Amino acid sequence: AAAGLWLARMARALFLSCKRLWHWYEERLETYPIVTQMANTGLLWGLGDFLAQTFVEGRRFHVHPSSSSSSSSSSPASPSALLVSPGRVILTLDFGGFFIGPIAHFWLIFLDRLFRRRAFDRCPRIIVLILKALLDITVMGTLFVLMFFLWGAIFIDETGFLGFANSVRTGLLKSLLAELVIWPAFQMFNFGLIPLHHQLLAVNCMTLVDSTFLSWARVQWG
Repeated sequence: AAAGLWLARMARALFLSCKRLWHWYEERLETYPIVTQMANTGLLWGLGDFLAQTFVEGRRFHVHPSSSSSSSSSSPASPSALLVSPGRVILTLDFGGFFIGPIAHFWLIFLDRLFRRRAFDRCPRIIVLILKALLDITVMGTLFVLMFFLWGAIFIDETGFLGFANSVRTGLLKSLLAELVIWPAFQMFNFGLIPLHHQLLAVNCMTLVDSTFLSWARVQWG
């Protein structure tokens, strides 16, 4: 009984903390919409790259001396290649915050206004959602993948435009096809059920998965 009471109190405290955090977020979103969107977008993109490095690429925070000596004798690769790169996380965070955040903010507003025009009044709602999602993935989905590959080639891998061209040639189509698995359906749900001022937050939550994949794809297919 005592354990159950303690769990109930902890659950209530957690709920109240989340509620206060949500109210604080909504206040910031109303007062500073663009800065707030930039902040949460950047943080989630940075977290996505960190997850890609640690769980997908198998990088570590440090290498033990024993594993270093054994790896050097069995493989020519340097142990430092297995380390998590804080610089890469920060640069990916910058890309999300300073590029995707503000552009996605205005893009979602543009989409909302575009499909509220009279030309779409007589269209069934499901058709409007499909068109909206297809336009989003075709225009912004392609742009974001291209710009992320360019950003990675110039600032992260330092391979320049030749590296970017190679990434586009080997990884663009694969990345876009993989993006089609989740984004059209998710955006139909997002546009149909989520209020406009929270749509980018919903996108950012899904982006945690997407940025993890794109960080991995840029390295594997770049």
